[in-house]
Amino acid sequence: MREKRPNIVLLTIDCLRADHLGCMGYKHRTTPFIDELAKKGVLFKSAYTNGPGTRFALKSMFCSVYPTQIKGLGLPLDHPPTLAELLKSCGYSTAGFHTNGYLSSSFNYDRGFDVFYDIDMWKSSFFDRIIIETRRLLSDFSRNRLHKTIMFRRGVPHLWRDFKFLNKSLYGDELTGKALRWVKKQGNPFFLWIHFMDVHHPYLIRKQGPKIKRNDRNYLTEGKFTEDELEELIDIYDDQIRYVDTLIEQFLGEVSGFSSRETVSIITSDHGEQFMERGGFHTAVPYQEMVHVPLIMAGNGMPEDMEIDTPVSHIDLVPTVMDMIGHQAGWWAEGRSLLPCFEKGTMRNKMVFINYGEEKKEVRAILDNEKKLVFEVKSGTWEFYDLVSDPFERNNLYEEGDAVQEEMKRKMEEKNYAAKSKASYMVKETDVSKHVVDQLKALGYLD
Repeated sequence: MREKRPNIVLLTIDCLRADHLGCMGYKHRTTPFIDELAKKGVLFKSAYTNGPGTRFALKSMFCSVYPTQIKGLGLPLDHPPTLAELLKSCGYSTAGFHTNGYLSSSFNYDRGFDVFYDIDMWKSSFFDRIIIETRRLLSDFSRNRLHKTIMFRRGVPHLWRDFKFLNKSLYGDELTGKALRWVKKQGNPFFLWIHFMDVHHPYLIRKQGPKIKRNDRNYLTEGKFTEDELEELIDIYDDQIRYVDTLIEQFLGEVSGFSSRETVSIITSDHGEQFMERGGFHTAVPYQEMVHVPLIMAGNGMPEDMEIDTPVSHIDLVPTVMDMIGHQAGWWAEGRSLLPCFEKGTMRNKMVFINYGEEKKEVRAILDNEKKLVFEVKSGTWEFYDLVSDPFERNNLYEEGDAVQEEMKRKMEEKNYAAKSKASYMVKETDVSKHVVDQLKALGYLD
């Protein structure tokens, strides 16, 4: 794998739950291509985000640190090095394509990228917007349909806010089109990152099926779903996943035709999604529906049709990618390379540490394939779940003094102490562009 440096393609899908992929046992046909890719590569069945939110997860994914080690929103200006910076120092051309406000250059996520296309690039370019909106309109007319959205927010938004919802980000085909134009120009090995927002609410209805009811209610009110409405919402969510799966198939097929180098494809998500399992949607909670994420690696001589049950997390991505090209990540990296997993029996089981939130809002969790311990700093409350008998975490079994739970407490404290004593990085507050603020408001993150 390391004789000739491969291209690295990292595809992150916002809000994609692990249990909605076919290769993870989902009953519906949402991800036929990703399932096929998993058969051609390595599927990590117990992969986790280190923080169930975009603003947490990408810190771990790009820098191999726990979210609480970086104080503030976004990345620091200089240290720790990002994956893009490390690969660029090794001779890679680098490019990132996305339109998630939390990952914009306003928050320093452009570090290390030769080309970085974010919401500022799109919204600031008048001609780009005209071209994109014209193509969307022509596409709607050609298919004789009108796009509708489903958004779970309280109340009915005004017309202007509706417009911002419908134009919150680029669709996946628009991002992959831009990325392909960049790929065609590359001679060096390249690192390419694309972050898809299509699976993030508000959902775009792309087809009419027997279960999708086209009524006059474009917006469903949070907390007042009927069973039929919730089923409809999940159907639309699944349809968005299927759309992104098709785009990834087309995109990777095109990439393989442009480059003479082998390509390593990595597919994951920043976090999952909730569908009223605990009475709400899209909140940063440490439960499986939000922290269990897909992780698939394929290409460049990797083992085929391998499933790995060892618990892993996003902090392991930087060391793994650097190991693929024969380099080490660095002393700051909290994760470890997953390549030893490919040689069965050489990597012992481990526990995953989840640690996110600012100061008193901090939440910690530690888990393996059988059990999970959760601690909320503000309330001082503990939760313990048996993930084998209670996979949906309905029954809190926490008991003070229990030997197993006390041992997990000790390991959690060791992880927490090691992370906070090893390094802490500060993000300096910077001016955030109006485009980013508007999008975060449209997505419901800001008032």
